[in-house]
Amino acid sequence: MQNINRILFSLLLGFSTVSYGQYNTYIESSDEIIFNKIEEQNFETEVDLDQYVLRWDDEKKEDYTKIYMNLTPEIKAIVYLYPWGETNFIYTFYLDKKSNDYTPVLFTNYSSSEIEARQKDITLTQNRCCGESVVRGKLTIHFNEEGISFIENYGVVDSYNNVKHFEVPDYSPYYSTVKWGIIQNEGYNLRSYPSMEKHQDEDFNSFFNANGEYTIAKIKKNTRVKILDTVDLEDRTWLYVEVNPENFSEDNVSAYLYNSDQNIRAWISANFVTLE
Repeated sequence: MQNINRILFSLLLGFSTVSYGQYNTYIESSDEIIFNKIEEQNFETEVDLDQYVLRWDDEKKEDYTKIYMNLTPEIKAIVYLYPWGETNFIYTFYLDKKSNDYTPVLFTNYSSSEIEARQKDITLTQNRCCGESVVRGKLTIHFNEEGISFIENYGVVDSYNNVKHFEVPDYSPYYSTVKWGIIQNEGYNLRSYPSMEKHQDEDFNSFFNANGEYTIAKIKKNTRVKILDTVDLEDRTWLYVEVNPENFSEDNVSAYLYNSDQNIRAWISANFVTLE
């Protein structure tokens, strides 16, 4: 059992978004291995699918959750949420009712999940075990007849050994207002916490090489950032932003993200940001 667990964990160290057949998919970086194994199977019925997904451990079969989403009259998504030790796995297949074909479109790990059945979305929170990262990943995935698409895909510094952090818990991709701004200075500090003060947390320095500051990256001049909210602290206005790591001139955080397309959410001072 431990060997299987290690194999599965090693497969989930990276991810990729690819097109498989007629669908867009999201499957970890060893997607060819996964797809090849799935293609070897003969899924004639949903029972065959159940047996494949639950093949690892008989003891876990009582704990899994299966969800159905009718995407069109012809296409149905079958979602398996499957617990495994310190992490969980999600498998999703599309069933073409006309051809009776089962196509894999999603496979990844997660720590917790939320279902928005009306929007046909699922939000996955991702955490690495054993203190390997202070970054928490968040994926909000939309299912439609074309396959998988991201509504949100970001990482945020999370509390670990009392690492100080501050985020906006009430932001919603469905209801909240988003603004945009342009960075006016080169090497603009991106911080996990909206403060100019020094911190006393050695663990933070070991992760981000921050030298006593909350800085996790520096942003290039003229970068366009997504502004999710603002807060006034220490006699200045701070912006809670989402930014692509490709726009960093110095980067101590993206190595802890969960996929290559993931953005980071953190804080910048509003002093040298022009609002659009």
